[in-house]
Amino acid sequence: MSASLVYTWGGCTPGARCKFTYQGWTEPTIRVYQFPCDLTPAWPHFVFHAQTKVGDSYYDPSYGTYGFATITEKALPTPVHPWASEVQNDASLPSEVHPTEYVCPP
Repeated sequence: MSASLVYTWGGCTPGARCKFTYQGWTEPTIRVYQFPCDLTPAWPHFVFHAQTKVGDSYYDPSYGTYGFATITEKALPTPVHPWASEVQNDASLPSEVHPTEYVCPP
């Protein structure tokens, strides 16, 4: 049985990551619904998140969970970036990055 790596990010297109600001950090594109694990806080923010896919099933080695990650936040439209960010996933991560000026509430 073969496995593949799947990257997940927030982007206005499959070819771009749309980053926002969270508590001074200006790189995240998504927030994942996840309970704390080791030193990771609850509901962490990520530039991207990677999971393993085997057949139609997803496994998250970071948290030891099964199922596709639940994304709870992405960049909302702003005057500078009027396109809403959507959950994107692929076998590779796009290099194009759009700053959005969206600020995630704490």
